[in-house]
Amino acid sequence: MEETVREQFEILKQGIVYLDSATANLVPNRSIEKMAEFYRKIGSTVRRGIHSLASKAEDEFADAKTALAQFIGAKEVELAWVPNQDYGINFLLSSIDFKPEDEVITSVFEHHSILAPLIRLKKTKGVNIRFLSLEEEYSLATAVESLLNEKTRLVALAHVTPLIGLYRDIGMIASTVKMQRGNETLVLTDYSRSAGQKEINVEREGVDFAIFDGSLGLLSPNGATAVYVRKDLIPEIDTAVVGSTSVRYLIPSEYGLMRAVERFEPGQPNIGAMIALRESIQFLNEIGMGKIELHRLKLQKQLIESIEDIKNVELIDPLLDSKMGFPNRASIVSLKIDQVSPHDIAMILDEEAKIAVRSGLLCSHPGIYALGLEGALQVSTHIFNTGEEIELFIETLRGIMEVI
Repeated sequence: MEETVREQFEILKQGIVYLDSATANLVPNRSIEKMAEFYRKIGSTVRRGIHSLASKAEDEFADAKTALAQFIGAKEVELAWVPNQDYGINFLLSSIDFKPEDEVITSVFEHHSILAPLIRLKKTKGVNIRFLSLEEEYSLATAVESLLNEKTRLVALAHVTPLIGLYRDIGMIASTVKMQRGNETLVLTDYSRSAGQKEINVEREGVDFAIFDGSLGLLSPNGATAVYVRKDLIPEIDTAVVGSTSVRYLIPSEYGLMRAVERFEPGQPNIGAMIALRESIQFLNEIGMGKIELHRLKLQKQLIESIEDIKNVELIDPLLDSKMGFPNRASIVSLKIDQVSPHDIAMILDEEAKIAVRSGLLCSHPGIYALGLEGALQVSTHIFNTGEEIELFIETLRGIMEVI
């Protein structure tokens, strides 16, 4: 299977070892070809024309949403396309009717795509943010429950901690919230770094809102991101962005929004990227999520166990893997590098062995600072990576650290 999968990724044929999928994934050749085919043969847009090309574009657009809905356990009528992860989170947060002194529960280990919009809400609407601590990651549902009160309007957490790389039990957290607060407290989850790496079912998890950025785990190009809005909430929430295709009528003095999820999709959609996403989902389905998860666990175990004896390199694992276990680990491993900048190590890895990794503050400044660090080196894998690549990374890193 390994070589057949790798054949789909043209970039790998340059000898590059790509270990940065948590930042941006590679796109299979077949998905790129499907996107190009759309522009060569159709090239029209949706919700405007009635000619044959427009009709074909409508079909492709609808099929892409159906494929994603089936893959994540949602209904098509609960998904809206948005440009990217950050836009989607901002869109959802701006659609909730927050009042001054409302509270939001989140964690210092969230990505900036969650934290920056929440801080903005604090400044513009007087919302209070209650941060979960590192220690509370051990029993997150219990910790969330302890913070719930009549002012709690939202719980916003990613499925995967983007710095530490641990899966959270979102289903248990959502169940805890709903038992205590019903629909008075909403649950928003970012699945961008887990979808495509682990089986997801948003309906079973019980969240109210979710984000899926196709350019991360789902192996699509940029521009194919969807937000999930639980069906019964759609009529209740407003949207901060309106325009063509999001309104059902418009006169000089007023307009009326579409009644369904289309109200959240103004403007020209990136149909080509959505078609590529559909093909990437088919690619993942053909491999099988069970095989993908086993492959991830195998690589993570190899990587984590091999790091232990490298000089001045330490796994950023404050929750102790011995307690959490490998199944709780996502495809992300972050490393503390002593006596040298992580940026320098990343550049040397690239120059010496064509190994691409992430370095720096990792869009997780509060989390980095909470751990007393100035930066980190991050390795993230996907289905196209191999044990031989992990071994090359380990031995190259070992060699660099021996001479520093």
